[in-house]
Amino acid sequence: MYVVFVIGSGYVYYSMQVNRNLPVSSDAPSERRGLAIVRQYCAVGENGAHTTQSGVEQCRPIALLEVGDIVEVRLTAVLPLTRYYLRVEDPFPAGFEPIPYAVADVGAGPGPFGSPEFMDDRAVFFAEELAPGTYRVRYRLRAAVPGRYHAFPATAGESYSLEVWASSSIGVLEVLPHSP
Repeated sequence: MYVVFVIGSGYVYYSMQVNRNLPVSSDAPSERRGLAIVRQYCAVGENGAHTTQSGVEQCRPIALLEVGDIVEVRLTAVLPLTRYYLRVEDPFPAGFEPIPYAVADVGAGPGPFGSPEFMDDRAVFFAEELAPGTYRVRYRLRAAVPGRYHAFPATAGESYSLEVWASSSIGVLEVLPHSP
C-alpha cells in the first residue's frame, strides 16, 4: 500500500500498473480480449507438414523431439475488428534456439508483419494496421538441450490500447537426447 502526502495546493498526477504472476500449469486456458491467438508446434521434415489439394500446408503437431530436431512454430491471430499497432510475442521454451528463418503467411502476399525480431528469449512480430481477418506467422526453433519444457503463452495485443490483448495456452515440449 502506498500513501501520498500533499503539502500545498495543486494537482497530483499518478499512474498505476497491475501485473499478475500465475503458477505454470499446462492446462491453463487461452484468454481473449478483442482478438485471439493460437500457437502450434509443427513437425518439419519428411514426416512433417504436408500440402493438401487446396495448397494449404497442414500441421502435424509435435510435442516429443530429439536434440537437433527442428520444429516450426505457427502463430495464428484472429481479428474481428481492424487493429492498430499489433504486437505478437512468443517466448521460446527453454532448451530451444531460434533459427533465422521466418515467414508471414497471409494469402499470396508477404504479409503485414514484416521481418520478425528475434530476442534472446522470444520472437516478436509487429504490424501497423490489420483489417479484420485471420493472419499467420511462422518461424523455426531447434531443440538444443534434453529436458521437459513449458512454453509460456504467446501474446498478441495493441501497443497503445492495452485492454485489447490475447494469450495462447501453455505448451509442453519434451526433448530427448540424440539417438545414435
